[in-house]
Amino acid sequence: MFSQPPQQRRCAQPQQTLKGSYCGTFGCEKITPDILHVPLDLTVRGDAARFARPCFNLTGTRVIGSELAFGNVEPDGKLHLTSEWYFRGVTLTGDYTGTLTPRGGTLSGTQTWRGPDGAGGSRQCTVALVETPKAPRVGGE
Repeated sequence: MFSQPPQQRRCAQPQQTLKGSYCGTFGCEKITPDILHVPLDLTVRGDAARFARPCFNLTGTRVIGSELAFGNVEPDGKLHLTSEWYFRGVTLTGDYTGTLTPRGGTLSGTQTWRGPDGAGGSRQCTVALVETPKAPRVGGE
């Protein structure tokens, strides 16, 4: 009798550690006269992720604050971030998911708002991200 060859063990590929800074463009469905694309900065430290982007008035002509979203990143690069902020009695929330690699990634999600009178709405948003370029070190290090 012939013995069966030993099963080859499949080794899992090591996960790439995601860390550092990413920059990108944040765009949402139109609620202003033109679709507004704004800059966004994302930072990953360990399994924690956060982003910041400017918020504009309804006409898109003036910055009125910042949206700050916080969440986590899984070892396979899946992201989930949420935000909540208030402006003049209006409660706004954001919920975003996506995938990140060491070079960049994408997010998509929904922003929802509700005013003090109970009226509200929502819109879809997308984010395209790239790794933030590293600045050259001073002193040749």
